[in-house]
Amino acid sequence: LTADRHRPGALAQSVERLGLAARAVRDQMSNDTWMVLAAVERTVLHRGRALPESKTEGEAYLVTAHRETLAGMLALSGLAAESMVQDVGWTMMDIGKRIERGLALTALLSATLTVVRNPGAEQTVTESVLVACESSVIYRRRNLGVFNVAAVADLVLFDAENPRSLVYQFERLRADLKVLGSPRPERMVDEIATRLRRIDPDDLEDITPDGRRGELAGLLDGLHKDLRELSGVITATHLSLPGGMQPLWGPDERRE
Repeated sequence: LTADRHRPGALAQSVERLGLAARAVRDQMSNDTWMVLAAVERTVLHRGRALPESKTEGEAYLVTAHRETLAGMLALSGLAAESMVQDVGWTMMDIGKRIERGLALTALLSATLTVVRNPGAEQTVTESVLVACESSVIYRRRNLGVFNVAAVADLVLFDAENPRSLVYQFERLRADLKVLGSPRPERMVDEIATRLRRIDPDDLEDITPDGRRGELAGLLDGLHKDLRELSGVITATHLSLPGGMQPLWGPDERRE
């Protein structure tokens, strides 16, 4: 999951694709961006080509790769927020980030909180989810010593003031799409956000006879599907070339 660049979703594959995307618009990137990206590539890709055989060296590689990637991604996020001109390109990038964050969040919660476990395991999993969502500090401050799915869902799904919550992602998507002037994606976001507002977090604790939180599972599966559909509509609307275009050099047959 860290070093296999041929595995979709692996860290190395994501870093490699990020580098390719950045080099496709090399003239738009600042020197600071390349400094950060190059450091991450050196750690994850170059050192990962020959993984150490010993367990100790392997664990050291994993720790270093994860730490350097986290630091690099935080730096790139800061550069994008504080140094990039917020034009249409920045808006499209932010739309992508919000959709990706929504997809990651719904997948994470679906894999961790929809199955009922014993209390000890439940608390461990819940704490880990909050850490992954960068929401553990605010959760502990609001819910001293209490760990339950309804409170977690309230914070990471419905809290509009939490920049990691799903509702917050939809608010940002709505603002970005308004800048682009995209009526259909805007309507889709409004419909999803309206459905979210009608949900009571306490209902997500309901457990089915097979030991699953059925309401939560259904909600997360539906949201994940909606986000993928939204991504497809935005891609078709803003990122696809018009049909029937012909290269400057003429049809392929003539070129050959």
